[in-house]
Amino acid sequence: MGKVIDLDTFRRETTGKAGFVCWQKRFGHRFTVDSTLADLPDSALLRLASPGEDSAGAFFELIIGVLNLGPPDGFSQLAGRDKMRVVDIQLLLADQVRFEMMRRIGWLERFAGQDTPLGASIQSFDELQARCREQAPVIGAAHPEADRYADLPDRDKHACIRRFLPHALAVFNQRFPPSP
Repeated sequence: MGKVIDLDTFRRETTGKAGFVCWQKRFGHRFTVDSTLADLPDSALLRLASPGEDSAGAFFELIIGVLNLGPPDGFSQLAGRDKMRVVDIQLLLADQVRFEMMRRIGWLERFAGQDTPLGASIQSFDELQARCREQAPVIGAAHPEADRYADLPDRDKHACIRRFLPHALAVFNQRFPPSP
């Protein structure tokens, strides 16, 4: 008798593999459908957290692959609605990556979605986005502005935390410099 295959598991793993092929080549690291932000190597995290075309392109490849929207480098060929969806997901994932970077340097204790696999973050974007809006990241005591942040209304914490990005990138780069 043949092996019984759970179709949901098969679909999830197949989608994950297709989405992460480009990342495996780009970052030289093996990813699975269950990879989370914590599984990203420091070098990949730094590249993804840095604003610019390289990080945006990497996110687009992953999102297009996971959502099965066409070839990973086909962002410019996407229909308007799909293109906007990919950009929305990319912006959320970029925030998530930057929050993970801040967590690694001790500036954040936790943030919504930190334990969600990357593939699931893309496939369940609407739910993750809603959770992230409701729950501001929890700042760590190691951050120099922890007291000021704690006093902010929740609606202002999201904007405040994004202002820390340039300094966080510099600190992360000093602690985890890229390999030559």
